[in-house]
Amino acid sequence: MLQTGIPLEAGLRRLAEDLARGRLRAEVKALETDLSNGIPLTEAIGRRRLPALYVQMVKIGAAGGNLPNMLNLLADYYHRANAVWVRLKTLLVYPTIVLTASFALSIAMGLIYGYVTRESAAALGTALPGERLPGSLKWFLNVWYPAALVGIVFCCFILILIVPKFRQWLRWHFPGFKEAALSQIASGIALMLQSGSTFRQTLELVGQVEGKSPAGREVKTWQARLAEGQSQFSALSAGSKVFPLLFVWLVSGSGEDWASGFRHAAEVYYQRAVYKVELMLYGVLPVTILALGILIITQVIPIARAILGPMNDMMTGIGE
Repeated sequence: MLQTGIPLEAGLRRLAEDLARGRLRAEVKALETDLSNGIPLTEAIGRRRLPALYVQMVKIGAAGGNLPNMLNLLADYYHRANAVWVRLKTLLVYPTIVLTASFALSIAMGLIYGYVTRESAAALGTALPGERLPGSLKWFLNVWYPAALVGIVFCCFILILIVPKFRQWLRWHFPGFKEAALSQIASGIALMLQSGSTFRQTLELVGQVEGKSPAGREVKTWQARLAEGQSQFSALSAGSKVFPLLFVWLVSGSGEDWASGFRHAAEVYYQRAVYKVELMLYGVLPVTILALGILIITQVIPIARAILGPMNDMMTGIGE
């Protein structure tokens, strides 16, 4: 809209109208109100609850009189980052569906098994062996152990998704997630360097964004070494346990053009992330289907025994 000559305030107003209700719409609306009241963009954007990198880049673009181009760069950056994270979220959908279906199926099977054994016990009385009588330990294990097992796995899976500490661990230790994180960090650094920020300023912002994550702690080490006078990226990242040697080699290979090096590293790890996610997507679906099939079989067998067992007992009694 800016490139077509629409004023920023009018563009934000139209954007807020098109957005669904939520925090982002409220932030855009508040930004438009501040600008309409005469507050400079560099000050107004700082008041909003938006990503730190986005805020910093908008400030740089506004100060340099190149806001439309900066917004285009930011759009490309977030589009690329979102493309990977959407694939990663899709990867988590299959286990979630299977676990939910398995938990519901386990409860249904348990209720059916309990009903069958109770009816058999009522019909045959003490003709049922003790282990098949409702209330016995083996009866209880046969009925509810699958539901309990699936329920525990399901709760653990949900905790990993909702607890920030577990999500952070997943981000830096699970294949695909780590490559996506490395690509996003490298892309953000390249964007800031390309916009004219110094490497010191860039590291400060990246440290704020990453916080106490493994990458955030590593960036603080870079800052300390940079303050000591280290000027080569290979020296700054020496002994790194977060950024692989390939990442360091890709950045160092650009010489003094670090923006190009980080951009190259971002591209390589983006492709690696996409490849690993696609590979896991092809593998997770059949594995989850197989797991669900095994669960169904393990629960159908006790029900079949509960039905056939009393029949065998009755036939044996008739034969005698």
